Formats: sequence, C-alpha cells, structure tokens
Amino acid sequence: MDLERDLPTTPEDVDALRRASTAAARQEVDYLAFLSTFGETSPERLRARRGPRGNEPFELPALKRPR
Repeated sequence: MDLERDLPTTPEDVDALRRASTAAARQEVDYLAFLSTFGETSPERLRARRGPRGNEPFELPALKRPR
C-alpha cells in the first residue's frame, strides 16, 4: 500500500487530525485530574471491599441464535 497514492490527505484532513489529537490529550489530562480528586486508597481498604467470591471464573451464558 502506497500511503501517498492510496490514502491521499488534504490540508484540512491534517488539520482535523491535529485537532482530534489535541482534544484526546486534553481529555486524558482531565480524566487524570478527576481521578486524583479521590485521593489514595490503602491496599487494606481495597481488600476489604465486597466483590465476587470463590474460584469459579465468570462465564457469559450462551447466546440463543434466532431461527
């Protein structure tokens, strides 16, 4: 595949990709800032949380296929 020939881009395409990349980076920073508002949680507190019990793995039920 020749990208220059098979995937031509316009200056507008390049501009849109740059804006999308910047927006994604900004969302990542916002998300990390949001997570930091929760503070640190100790391993003991995480272990004390209720959750699945037992050694059996979780399995999804088989899908019924329409006829």
